[in-house]
Amino acid sequence: MTSSIDDLVAGLNPVRDDDITSEPSGAGARTLLAAITAAASPAPRRRRLPRFVRPAIGVAAAGVAATATVLVLSAQDSGPLHAYANAAVRIDVADGAYEVEVKDAYADQREFQEAFAKVGLRVKLSIVPVSPSHERDVISVGSLPSPPGKLSLLPI
Repeated sequence: MTSSIDDLVAGLNPVRDDDITSEPSGAGARTLLAAITAAASPAPRRRRLPRFVRPAIGVAAAGVAATATVLVLSAQDSGPLHAYANAAVRIDVADGAYEVEVKDAYADQREFQEAFAKVGLRVKLSIVPVSPSHERDVISVGSLPSPPGKLSLLPI
């Protein structure tokens, strides 16, 4: 299928396919052909990477390093935490003493158990009615691992 554009483009080519022969016709052409075919082939050029590939490799390497760091650090068992807080309670452990601030005394028991377990304790917290003179006193039932030092309540 030939269009007018094809005819225009074909007219730009001064050499037709029929004009090209497979054999050189003159002495200069034969000398040039011999020089070209006798020359050693050039060493292959080192292929350069596109511009975006190097940064992409860097980003991928950084991602692999970050993932490996997270996996290594999460696989280590660092023991109980030194501080933990949730909606019900805040627990700080300093110098073997536990500082507990109950934020919501009527929260679900599982929230308290989760918080105490994070700092390495098994505690069940119960709210019991007492007279005002016994507020903030700790009532212990059973045995709890006591930290070195004295268990004391700090006023808020």
